[in-house]
Amino acid sequence: MRKYKLKRGLPVSADIVAKEINALMKSNKGIISPNQLVNSAKKKKSPIHDCFTWDDTKAAKKYRIEEAKYLLRTVIVEYVQENKTYTTRAFVSTNDKEYQKIESVLADDELVEHLLEQAKKDFLAYKSKYQHLEKLQILWETFEDIFD
Repeated sequence: MRKYKLKRGLPVSADIVAKEINALMKSNKGIISPNQLVNSAKKKKSPIHDCFTWDDTKAAKKYRIEEAKYLLRTVIVEYVQENKTYTTRAFVSTNDKEYQKIESVLADDELVEHLLEQAKKDFLAYKSKYQHLEKLQILWETFEDIFD
């Protein structure tokens, strides 16, 4: 049995979203692109119409904010420690709305705890996406050992 759920809140149920996506895929040889989904949702009678921001000014602002987040996530820093070279993000999110230099975060125990919690959330999302792959089972077990 298949039960659909949403990772984030939307103005319609997961079943409605999944039904619409599946119908579009059925009419397109089992595939769909984000562009096709948007084009279908443009119709005011579309069951997923309200899942999108149609006011162009608001949508443009949201998109620029996403671009800014991408820019912050894209800058990396390389450093050497004990003859090993590490590469990591130069700026990390500290509360889902603000970013700080990685060095500042690592120097603050409370922010390190936040970063570890974020790492745990990220890993759980990764696990959720790939848990059906048997080859990765050792990762899930190791992760549980670390965060238990």
